[in-house]
Amino acid sequence: MLRKNLGVAWMFATVMNEDSIEVVDPTTLKINLLKPFAPYDAVLPWLFVANPTVVQEHDVDGDEGEAWLKENEAGGGQYTIARWELGNAYEFKRFPDYWFDPENGIKPIDTFVWRIFIESSTKRIAMETGEVQFGDWFTPEDLEALVSTGKFVAWQTPSMEPFAIKLNNQVGPTSDINVRKALSHAYDYDAALEAISGRGTLMEGPLATGLEPWHKKDLPVLRHDMEAAKTALAASAYPDGFEMDYVYVTGDANEELFGLILLEKAGELGITVNMVPMLWPDMVATAAKAEAAPASMAVYSGGDYIDPDNFLWQAYHSSQAGFWAAASHYKNPEFDKILEDARADTNQENRKKLYDQAQEMLVNDAVEIWVYTEIPNRVWVPELTDPFSPIMGGDLRTFGYQ
Repeated sequence: MLRKNLGVAWMFATVMNEDSIEVVDPTTLKINLLKPFAPYDAVLPWLFVANPTVVQEHDVDGDEGEAWLKENEAGGGQYTIARWELGNAYEFKRFPDYWFDPENGIKPIDTFVWRIFIESSTKRIAMETGEVQFGDWFTPEDLEALVSTGKFVAWQTPSMEPFAIKLNNQVGPTSDINVRKALSHAYDYDAALEAISGRGTLMEGPLATGLEPWHKKDLPVLRHDMEAAKTALAASAYPDGFEMDYVYVTGDANEELFGLILLEKAGELGITVNMVPMLWPDMVATAAKAEAAPASMAVYSGGDYIDPDNFLWQAYHSSQAGFWAAASHYKNPEFDKILEDARADTNQENRKKLYDQAQEMLVNDAVEIWVYTEIPNRVWVPELTDPFSPIMGGDLRTFGYQ
């Protein structure tokens, strides 16, 4: 992973190298870090272990089995992949000799199929007909329609995953801090929450308010205030307005609604917003370089591990500029130093002070428009239990029948 710099290499690249892992015995690995890394126990679930014998058998021209692994698996989890239709469906079967045996009376299901649906309405119909027992990313209308039947359970707990409109801090009008302040003041946050039927919590800075104790309270966040927006724009290099793109995922109704709110309010400032839907891989590629990155881009940041380092490092440390979560291309050496000190300090009180400074700095620089953390629009049949997992976006879990 580190050699190829792929996947979640960003979590480990500064604290490990290729010689950091030592095999002690058949069931034990010893990991030697290059330097202290406070949230290391939280990132460990991302160090997946593959079977080297199986993978190396499929090494082609030194690719270490990478091509083979795109259509096969050699992992060590509790399910094996029985069917693999890229972008359409994946069937998983339980591995009977998996080491973990639950003691709470909940039995993991033997087989499940993960199907990919683009349209919320298509997912809703599949739920109503019994074809699907769990669905995610519904529109508020489809979620309410399913729950109203009395046959389904909906998720009600706020996530810790921020939704933000990333603003390009390096190139174009949004590189001007006063433009970013104008857009942040112009945005109607209450309208955004209303657009998703209130299923979320407004952000108060770059960290979710539920991320305790790390979220700093009483940050000087910029709220909807058109007079303040006009004043900020007048102080910028673009007092008469400009044209900008808002890029969002094709077919994502919520992201489209959030963009329309930006379009309407920015229009009152003389700023023209172009709505640009894109497939997610294309968005990722576009954001890779500041010169090509859009002025604004809709991004949900995942909760890969529950520590402020997860949300702040991947999105704002200058080494991550161009990563999709860092589409704002924010670069600040003083800020970088704070994050580096915070991840290396195992004293939680010290880390809290450092992360407070970091959050205040981001808000003062109006790096992006922090909108809300969602209450995920997930629905499932009552027979399924749903143990929440706060890592990996909260979406990977083991379903069981009670």
